Amino acid sequence: MGLSQAQIDELEKMKKLERTYEGIVKTSRSPDQVQRSQVELKKIKDRIRELDPGNLFEGMRNAEDAKSPTTSNPFEGYSMLSRFKLQRASTHSNDADINMMFSIINAWETVFMTALFDKHVKLDYSLNNERDTHYAILSNVKRYLKTLSETIEDYQSAVREDAKLQLVEMKRRYARQFLNEGAVYLRKIKSFWEHIDADVQSHGTMCTNREDRVSFDPRFEAESFLKGETVETVIRKAVVFLNEAIKVLRLPELPDKK
Repeated sequence: MGLSQAQIDELEKMKKLERTYEGIVKTSRSPDQVQRSQVELKKIKDRIRELDPGNLFEGMRNAEDAKSPTTSNPFEGYSMLSRFKLQRASTHSNDADINMMFSIINAWETVFMTALFDKHVKLDYSLNNERDTHYAILSNVKRYLKTLSETIEDYQSAVREDAKLQLVEMKRRYARQFLNEGAVYLRKIKSFWEHIDADVQSHGTMCTNREDRVSFDPRFEAESFLKGETVETVIRKAVVFLNEAIKVLRLPELPDKK
């Protein structure tokens, strides 16, 4: 038996809430907020299983992705990027650069950032503080994405020509902001993790648990292909992913501002 439209609508809502609370659990520095979010996240996951015990919703989403007009996957041929699908930034987003940036940022946040969180990767004090600043930068990128996605969908539903012309200009402006801020973020974290990777490879002291293996709490974290890998390997794969992302997005290699 398939899912009703009401179930699909509620599942879409629950999935968005799930991502929101997973983000809070991963990034919040407040133990009380994390604890409250974990309670809510468990309720949401329980509700998703109750609505869709056969996981039909994910199958439907995968089928929709397969019908996408994208003729080729720009991530093919890359050792890390090829593990991920090209996704639309919003339902009617057809811009290749926007969709690539969105897909890369989303893959980083859901897979690599989860594995590189301080729960799993122990860094020295100053580097740990620097890592924390990355969450605020990512939040800013996601705000630009939200504004851009809403504008894309508003354009799709606009009727008046003057409104469409205004929305076209807004889309261009917000697209530039999203792509520029996304590029700044990727370069910054690439520089940061390359620095730590080099230190780990030389048996330095920046990372204090390089030989530990990464495991995920399924109640609050989505598992990935990084499960069971050593911290050293996770850092190395993250650096490979970021270098591939910079290459596929054709971002110029600019010197980082310290």
